Amino acid sequence: MSWTEKIWSPIFALDGSLELDMGRGKYHNRNVMDMFAGLSRSTEQTTVRASRILDDDPHRVGVGPLDYEVIEPMKQVRFVLAENDVQPISWDVTLNAVLPPFLESKDAQRDKVGFRMCSEVLRYHQLCTAEGSVTIDGKTIAITPTS
Repeated sequence: MSWTEKIWSPIFALDGSLELDMGRGKYHNRNVMDMFAGLSRSTEQTTVRASRILDDDPHRVGVGPLDYEVIEPMKQVRFVLAENDVQPISWDVTLNAVLPPFLESKDAQRDKVGFRMCSEVLRYHQLCTAEGSVTIDGKTIAITPTS
């Protein structure tokens, strides 16, 4: 059985003009860590992806220009996309919890015969506000909890 840990955090402007998506995956049985950052404006989408092998430091999270930091567990996290040679986007965004996280019902699926577990997923969700900045094509936009 494989074991995967994933995080996905979308944030969006209240006026719908901009959306940032950030995430990471840690695949223990495949010895891989990956991260992605995506930006959407109107019909345009820009994405940065990076992956690496797991190493001896279990606390190292970053991959290439991407990083993730837990500032205060279940209350505050930070996503960073550093300036890079791949896409003309970067950001430093902190998510601040508005409500405690809640766990959705477990999703367990078995094969057609019913013996082999194909998927067993636990997900939690948390409402947050965002603050920081995003730079697109050299122009920096402030991200505030009210925008």
